[in-house]
Amino acid sequence: MAQRAAERILEPVWFAEALLTPQVSIGIARSATVAPTNLLRCADTAMYVAKSRNEPVAVYEMSMDAGRAERLALVADLRMALDRSPQQFELHYQPKVDLATGAVVSCEALVRWHHPGLGTLAPDRFIPLAEATGLIDQLTMHLVTAALAECVAWHRRGHAVTVAVNLSARNLSNATVIRHIGEAIAAAGARPEWLILEITESSVMQNPEEAIAALSRFSCLGVCLSLDDFGTGYSSLSYLQRLPVHELKIDQSFVSTLTGGAGSDSDSALFRSIITLGENLNMRVVAEGVETKAQLDAVTALGCQVGQGYLISRPLDAPTFHRWLDDYTPPGGRPHLISAVA
Repeated sequence: MAQRAAERILEPVWFAEALLTPQVSIGIARSATVAPTNLLRCADTAMYVAKSRNEPVAVYEMSMDAGRAERLALVADLRMALDRSPQQFELHYQPKVDLATGAVVSCEALVRWHHPGLGTLAPDRFIPLAEATGLIDQLTMHLVTAALAECVAWHRRGHAVTVAVNLSARNLSNATVIRHIGEAIAAAGARPEWLILEITESSVMQNPEEAIAALSRFSCLGVCLSLDDFGTGYSSLSYLQRLPVHELKIDQSFVSTLTGGAGSDSDSALFRSIITLGENLNMRVVAEGVETKAQLDAVTALGCQVGQGYLISRPLDAPTFHRWLDDYTPPGGRPHLISAVA
């Protein structure tokens, strides 16, 4: 019954000359396995599990309660931090370099949450919670604003460096997020092309037609769109050529195999094919997760345009990244490699 209800709710609806695509998460708890007084709470738990799995329906199981209290407390802290102490969320920046010249051309903004009680939390601790509870839009808008402010500061210091912010699949359907990004660009005094919005290939392929329409609206802002973790989402070429994307980021799993030895020929052939595909579609190609000099030499030799990874630099907090940019000099047309502390 829940599945049938979900299918009806998910049907597109025309409203005020706009096509709306609803979303639904349904949690079920059964009295045969749950005490009557706990039915509603357990159904609520199952509903949030459905959200986190991006599925319309989930049936409660006892295992779903593992860590429930901790998750609920963290969600409450997350909501309070966004409303009252957004400074708890700090961006670290990992540079991307032009592999032909060694110049720093961009960086990726990666968020850390300085929780007052739990210490510094990595994104995988709170981003899924933000997505499941609808807080991801507020968080994304805050991070875009902060990243643009830093980007403008770099340009004022003479560094023509763009900044990339990760976009959640749940941000795509929110017109408020799109409007906020346009307003944030203008308020910061930035140019639209200084901002890159990265979205994972797997997120796009969950609903390609919807993603194409949503990304087109973002593209109208003049920002750069990047398809992250490329190679892991099984993109259809017919969809890929329709996406308003300017950049492909080859997933680290492809880069890590470029170390010579058995299978290196086939690994190189696959990597080269992705680069050729990107070039034919007029997209910039970025290799992420470059951690060794052998990998750097390999992706450069195979024709990749931009590299990112620990070999070049770990993510740096804003003041450290400012100093890193000021001190950076690519020797001999190759990236200046450092071992920075994250």
